[in-house]
Amino acid sequence: MVKCYENVTHRSRVENRAGADFERVSNQHFNAAVSGGSVGREASGRDQASIRVRVWFVAGALVLIIAVRLDDSVQKVFELGPQDTLIPFARWMSRLGEGWVVAAAGTAISVILALFGRLVAARLAILAAISGLLTGAVATVLRTVIGRTRPNVDVAQGFYGMRHDAHWIVGQYDFSSFPSGHAATVVGVAAAVWLVNRKLGVLVGIYAALVCWSRVANGCHHPSDIVGACVLGILGGYGSVRLLWPRLEPGVARLIQGITKGS
Repeated sequence: MVKCYENVTHRSRVENRAGADFERVSNQHFNAAVSGGSVGREASGRDQASIRVRVWFVAGALVLIIAVRLDDSVQKVFELGPQDTLIPFARWMSRLGEGWVVAAAGTAISVILALFGRLVAARLAILAAISGLLTGAVATVLRTVIGRTRPNVDVAQGFYGMRHDAHWIVGQYDFSSFPSGHAATVVGVAAAVWLVNRKLGVLVGIYAALVCWSRVANGCHHPSDIVGACVLGILGGYGSVRLLWPRLEPGVARLIQGITKGS
């Protein structure tokens, strides 16, 4: 009986140590991935981050130009017909990419992880939700100003800005195609997760890819709208991780303490 108790105690200690090691490694992985081990401390780290952002802007702009030219041919490949059996699935994936879903899921997952004392994982859930919501909000502002037509509207395709035919078109659905808000949101989530945890980032990336596909499949966006949103989402995820990850630790720690005391 004593021996059995000792074995259980030893196993519990090993599991606790493994959990602590996982969180320590996650922090180290993040530090190394974002700035070589010291977020925001060294001038060289800031210079490298600035170079990365500039290179990504240039590469993203080039890819976007190519994507606009290929819009029609790519649209024909991915857009679903009215009787296609994948339409219900595509509609559900689009719903799962809405901002309120990302906010609710991020909050719920973070609270659950906090109940189990998983500080790093709880921080990551909150960070991912914030990153997605921020990039989605930026995309909403941009598409309001750019005024690109949706693929299936009865208007000549183009970028109309905020006025068309002597009328304001700000906020009108038919003129808010570029960039995709859904795609920017989910790519912002996936980019933030991937920067902190590669394996989990791949899984979230699959979810983001399905949401992006659904927006074209449903005829809601041009393929280049998705490309532009991906460029924005990756930049937003990178910026969110650099700026917010270190600052979230005290807040999540207080959340865990509050939950613990309340229970």
